[in-house]
Amino acid sequence: MQRILRDVDRFSAPPPTSSWTGHAAAPPCSLLLVGAGDGGAGATALAAYAAYLASANGSAALVHLVTALDLLLEGGGNGGEGARVAALAEKFAEAGEMETSLFVLDDVDQLCARTGADGYSNVMLATLRALLRTPPGAAPTRGGIRQGGSAAGPRTMPVIGTTSCSDAACIILHELFEETVVVPQLSTAEHVEQVILATSPSEIPSCDAKSMAVAITKKLGTVGVKTVLRLVERASAMTGTVDQDGKEFLSGKDSTESFNQDQLRALQEILDDMAGDEVMAAQMCKVF
Repeated sequence: MQRILRDVDRFSAPPPTSSWTGHAAAPPCSLLLVGAGDGGAGATALAAYAAYLASANGSAALVHLVTALDLLLEGGGNGGEGARVAALAEKFAEAGEMETSLFVLDDVDQLCARTGADGYSNVMLATLRALLRTPPGAAPTRGGIRQGGSAAGPRTMPVIGTTSCSDAACIILHELFEETVVVPQLSTAEHVEQVILATSPSEIPSCDAKSMAVAITKKLGTVGVKTVLRLVERASAMTGTVDQDGKEFLSGKDSTESFNQDQLRALQEILDDMAGDEVMAAQMCKVF
């Protein structure tokens, strides 16, 4: 998990200054995050985290997130290849007009989808390949082709793609991107704790993050980043409510220690509910 967070930080950080030119060196251009398992590994969540970091540290003046729905709507709603190609090129043009930007292609497999044996549109794949290989300093804009960077150095537009199709790490999609990173399901409390500390509010201290991570892995075993984030958010949201036994969860007005203990108790109840739901679902499936 540390390696994945390090790669995300690398793509969202300002590029280092070149010792040869004195300008910012060209950063990595494209990264594909492939979620392992049957979904929920957290590839989209990590891309959103990278976008947040890029915006917070000033390395991206514009963060552009594109989904398949965006291309469908902006392409007139007909879903045709020509309309989707034009909409995708327009998105790249908008981002290319900025000095620094970060581009996120969410569910890139759906962006390039079509009906057929391999499930991908050759036209969309060719378009995306061309756009990813266009240098940021010469990115296509709505006014034509921009030549070169600014006096302060080259324009930057790293692109992060996400997909939950595990085979994308081996075929077709990974060939389009410079780097491919598989986002694994988390199986240890240590890795879950790293996710909580890296992405959660500062009011969760390390000791409570560790306790929450232990509770999650003990109950669920292997878990995805997206599930971890949802559980922590739900536990935080439950403060100020009442549990199943009628005991009030704290509203956060008392001491921080009590508040954090209350979050842990809320998390445990959520995990118990999930376990009960799985048992009921299994019983219903037997009926059908």
